[in-house]
Amino acid sequence: MKKFTKILKETEMTLLESKSKIKLEIKGNDYQMVSGIIDILKKVKDKENRMEIAEDMISQFKRENIKFDYDEFLNSLK
Repeated sequence: MKKFTKILKETEMTLLESKSKIKLEIKGNDYQMVSGIIDILKKVKDKENRMEIAEDMISQFKRENIKFDYDEFLNSLK
């Protein structure tokens, strides 16, 4: 159980670090939207599906001119 708890804490810290980096690049409603999308995508259990949806979201961000480190976005979802 301790090992699981440690892994869970490390995952949460990585997610928080990624969100913090993204927050430095985008502000306000755009950050809230991206952060919410990360939270929702983390609930997709199948990693392949999660990453496919994430790629689709990046395409949408680009169409809407929401610019930030897309690689960091993807890293937060691994």
